[in-house]
Amino acid sequence: MYSQRFEHGRSSSRSSRPILVGPASTIAWIAVSLLGSATPAADTPSTEPASGPDNSRRLIVLQREPLRIVHADRFDVHPQLEPARHTVLRAEVPGRVVAVAAQPGQQLSAQETILRIDSPAYVLKQRIARQRLAVSQAELEQANASRDEAQRQLAAAKVELAKLELQEAESLAQRATVVAPYAATVIKVLVEEGDFVQPGAPVAEVADLSRLVVNLPVRFAETKPGRTVKLQIDTEEVSGVVQAVVPLDERYAALHRLQIQLASAIVQIDNTQGRLMPGWVVAVPFLPRTPVVLVPLQAVSSDAKGRRQVFVLRDDVIRRIPVRLLGQLGTESVYVTGPFASDDELITASSAELVDGTVVRRATADDAAGLRSDTAASRVVTPPTEKNASKSKKPGF
Repeated sequence: MYSQRFEHGRSSSRSSRPILVGPASTIAWIAVSLLGSATPAADTPSTEPASGPDNSRRLIVLQREPLRIVHADRFDVHPQLEPARHTVLRAEVPGRVVAVAAQPGQQLSAQETILRIDSPAYVLKQRIARQRLAVSQAELEQANASRDEAQRQLAAAKVELAKLELQEAESLAQRATVVAPYAATVIKVLVEEGDFVQPGAPVAEVADLSRLVVNLPVRFAETKPGRTVKLQIDTEEVSGVVQAVVPLDERYAALHRLQIQLASAIVQIDNTQGRLMPGWVVAVPFLPRTPVVLVPLQAVSSDAKGRRQVFVLRDDVIRRIPVRLLGQLGTESVYVTGPFASDDELITASSAELVDGTVVRRATADDAAGLRSDTAASRVVTPPTEKNASKSKKPGF
């Protein structure tokens, strides 16, 4: 925190030079004591009016400090719509792809064929199993004719075993046909006819697009499972239902710096009309779109309409910056977002109300000669009073 002595007046469109104002202004000169000390500078005039044309002006005290700005893009996250169900289909048998029956974007019913794989090894197993079953059945017929009970029981057991082997071989052969596990849309086909695949190789992706979900950062205290929420997707507003509230997803870890108690809401959206697509971005309304700074609570005030604000010194001009509160850090500081500039200096306290657009310059002993000074204002750094609430009303936290 530091201080300087300034002379200031209201800005004018006719000139960019500082203007000295008379008794109509509540602030004519700004005197900031060194290092924030309450002791006035040596050239501070007395409280008695001095003779001369400027004897109606006075000195006041401001306390200010530099700002450490964090740009909003540090908190830029892009929650995206995802299918409620998404499946990567993999080959279960080795072989060559002999037919691709579906294309990306095609809607399939459950168990509809996507592609077929020719697997000679599994076809051979199926033939062997059928032959074994035929042999076993012939042996059973012979055993029945001989009326040997032991031989008949053994032959019957062989028949049952051959049937099981055939069922297994047919099941493996059926796996050579890749089908949709549920009513879905084909997202990708990852192989072409003639490709050779091994078990476990991905061959296609399908998804149920009738229901979409989004993992959305939310204020924990404001979101409960089962609640209907409004989501902004581009220019369209859609409704969704919160399915669950879970710890904040790692992709949003940067938001912890805002000191807001956040969580992730899993929100489901009805998309039976097909108006939405996976990958579309959902807006997060509480995220900052302007620079973020950490400021003392005493620097934040409210205007006459209750809108939060701070005052800064920018290029020797006092500027009112409208801000939005984010998270509070401890009991003395709060993160705010607003249209700050890199060289802004935050005004943390003032002995008189501040007026947006007031031009200032450093005051000198010669400038101060003959000026009227408010003793309390020139010696003590004080925050704005309640009677000036329209320009500097202290907010409650």
